[in-house]
Amino acid sequence: MDRKLETDSSKPQSIVQEALSRVSALLSALSTASTSTASNPQPEGPPPPPRGSSSLFSAGSSDKGAPLDPTEFFDPEPQLRAKVRQLAELVRKADKVVVFTGAGISTAAGIPDFRGPKGVWTFEARNEKPPPMPSILSVKPTPTHMALVAMLKHGKLDYVVSQNVDGLHLRSGIPRDQLAELHGNLNVDRCEGCGEEFYRSAGKVDWGEAARKAYRAEMCPACGGRIRDSIVHFGDALPRRAFVSSIHRSQNCDLGLVLGTSLTVSPACDVPEHVLRRRKPLVIVNLQPTSLDDEATVRIWARTDRVMEMLCAELGWDVPPTADLDEQLTRSFGRYTLDS
Repeated sequence: MDRKLETDSSKPQSIVQEALSRVSALLSALSTASTSTASNPQPEGPPPPPRGSSSLFSAGSSDKGAPLDPTEFFDPEPQLRAKVRQLAELVRKADKVVVFTGAGISTAAGIPDFRGPKGVWTFEARNEKPPPMPSILSVKPTPTHMALVAMLKHGKLDYVVSQNVDGLHLRSGIPRDQLAELHGNLNVDRCEGCGEEFYRSAGKVDWGEAARKAYRAEMCPACGGRIRDSIVHFGDALPRRAFVSSIHRSQNCDLGLVLGTSLTVSPACDVPEHVLRRRKPLVIVNLQPTSLDDEATVRIWARTDRVMEMLCAELGWDVPPTADLDEQLTRSFGRYTLDS
């Protein structure tokens, strides 16, 4: 059941050729729309990119998926408010909401995304140096993270499926059994032998570990196996239990909510499709197009913090103050703790 982390560059040539014509149409549409400002797009936003096209990505970075055009789009205020009311009504009717999150929910914490105007891969595609990463100790959960905690406390949130490795969902208070971190967690190490997991505090982690496999000096106290970071690098298999659980929860939810991801890197980006296959509503909140835009029940072009704060206000929920459970997790995460 293992699935490999892959990008669109491996698709058959026939799909790429078909995509070329669609990309041409996309570029033509974007050119036509260039007279409009990004802060006031057409209600439906730009056309979504076709799934499975390496032609959508700039040369030299197709393995990572940096877009040709990183433009971000914003709904006009009246439309935004109307869409949030639609979202609120869907949440009221739902008993099990599954949320899919990406890098866009952590930009307010100072962590750059990948494909936005200031994204890491967008800079690399232009052969420019990406902006420096903030100190991990200074990074705290955002209003979106805390709004999801509010959704949990009000009995609506069933599960969070995240592509982020920053660990902010755990640190905000989302329980481990209601969270799948499909690409790993910088704070979590895992034994290659028995699968035992260990939490390291933010003060003992650096961003460079997200770009390389890092093995610990200690051996697993449970089985003596090697301990390494839990980050899923390109070509690595996704964690089986988390991936299977993500699909199961998506198939059995009442509402799917996509926050801050362009749904580009598979197989993680395929998980929301299971909501649609069961004919359940799917709401997408992202500033750039996704491949599921045409199938979304509600498509919102806005920053996730703004949408989630508006949603909580519409539902009469208080957004909890920013919490950081890093110290608590260090003490109580698992059966063992590590010194390094």
